[in-house]
Amino acid sequence: MAPHAKVAHGQTACVVSLNDMAVRPPRILADNEVIALGNNRRVRYLNTPHVPRGWEAGVLYEERRARCCAAICSRSSATSGR
Repeated sequence: MAPHAKVAHGQTACVVSLNDMAVRPPRILADNEVIALGNNRRVRYLNTPHVPRGWEAGVLYEERRARCCAAICSRSSATSGR
């Protein structure tokens, strides 16, 4: 698996819930921050409070293909089974 993996999310989600739930401290992403994944792949985090759901919502998308990732970064969508 990925023994050194970290949860990454916006500041609100990290402060409100992820600090309490994650095994390791989460990485707090700034609005418009880019994360390099290797193999010329990068994802960008956009803070989108209240869109689509809660105030901790955000969007993570792969820049090269200009597609949204499989899940929108919000606690409520992560627990809804989608």
